[in-house]
Amino acid sequence: MRALDPAQRARRGYELALVAGLLVIALLIRKAMLGHQDADYDWFLKPWYDFIESHGGMRALKHDFADYNAPYLYILAALTYVPIDPLNGIKLVSIVFDFVMAFTVYKILRLRFSSYELPVIGALAVLFLPTVVLNSSMWGQCDVIFTTFSLLGLYYLLKERPWLACIFFGVSYAFKQQAVFLFPLLFFALLAGRVKWRNLLAIPAVFILLDLPAIVLGADPDRLLLVYVRQTDTYDWLTAGAPTFFRFFSPNNSLGLARTFGIGLAAAAVLLMGLVVLHFKSRLSSDQLIALAATSAIAIPFFLPGMHERYFYLADVVSLIAAFWLPRKLWFLPLLVQFASLMSYTPHITGTDAVPVIVPALVMFGGLVVATHSALHELRVSTWRPAYPGAPGQQPKVALSESESERPRRRAEGRSMPDKARTIRAG
Repeated sequence: MRALDPAQRARRGYELALVAGLLVIALLIRKAMLGHQDADYDWFLKPWYDFIESHGGMRALKHDFADYNAPYLYILAALTYVPIDPLNGIKLVSIVFDFVMAFTVYKILRLRFSSYELPVIGALAVLFLPTVVLNSSMWGQCDVIFTTFSLLGLYYLLKERPWLACIFFGVSYAFKQQAVFLFPLLFFALLAGRVKWRNLLAIPAVFILLDLPAIVLGADPDRLLLVYVRQTDTYDWLTAGAPTFFRFFSPNNSLGLARTFGIGLAAAAVLLMGLVVLHFKSRLSSDQLIALAATSAIAIPFFLPGMHERYFYLADVVSLIAAFWLPRKLWFLPLLVQFASLMSYTPHITGTDAVPVIVPALVMFGGLVVATHSALHELRVSTWRPAYPGAPGQQPKVALSESESERPRRRAEGRSMPDKARTIRAG
């Protein structure tokens, strides 16, 4: 490794100091919100914690007292053994994952950029996203946990490690059902040959494996394995504050038909995009995967019924990654998604709507159009560009280039550059 000269060492020191300062500020912002007690904590998390504590800690998991899957209940049970206020403990778990998620974003962006500066900026930007801050430190929600594991699945999908990708997607799904918002990406990768059917078996295997400790403690296997079916049957509204398709109309009856219509739209969107992938016979480059990830994270919750305002959390983060990955096309995508998400949070923070409820839905629809257009554009690009140097299929960079005098002549003759003179770019 080449030694740094004094000026470079000084610059590196300033950069490290700035990063450290921003990390401290991100932590202090979260610390200031620790005392806030939200209704979800009063109605769900605290009663679950109290039940676990009063029924023997981990042994309480054999009872049916919560509508979350076992992995998050393991965390709540572990907190009962720690001398910490439950509100602070629950929030601290999510805050820790905030920083783990930021590091995961850094790792993803390092696949795109050879230097560390932009990946660091992207990771720090995630820590300061308003919805990320509010979700963990004000509400004490655990959306950051499943999102972190989904991003790890995306990371290994980019690295063409399908087994690890599916394992992490399985962990994400075991924590929250909303992990399915990125599952279309696996479907597209399957169509493109980047993932095999056998790789997908890791998802249910991990789900069952993570439920096994609770089953051993006496929990009903059917109750755990069908937990998400019960969640789906719990809420029959079209939207629970989310900026979705159902903000555009409010049927007074036929709610069941409207819900079915929304599910059909989500399925149709995935299948249509799958047909596009097949049509272009794409191997799915890193650019295409990122654009499809952003589209999927927005489209699925936008069309599905019963979405809470928090369910665009994954889209909030993935859209930011996409903006760094494809800045010319998607630099403003996280602005649209974040605005729509944050405006949907305001009724729970201030008690009133900051803007008419249809506005966030329109803005989110705009974000969906932008992401879909970018995905279609990328799919039309047939060139295979791996995500990082040394990736499977990567060709070595070639430094040779034809002379300035040769280029006009070759363009006039309609001939391409010799293969040995092309520069192969990664990502």
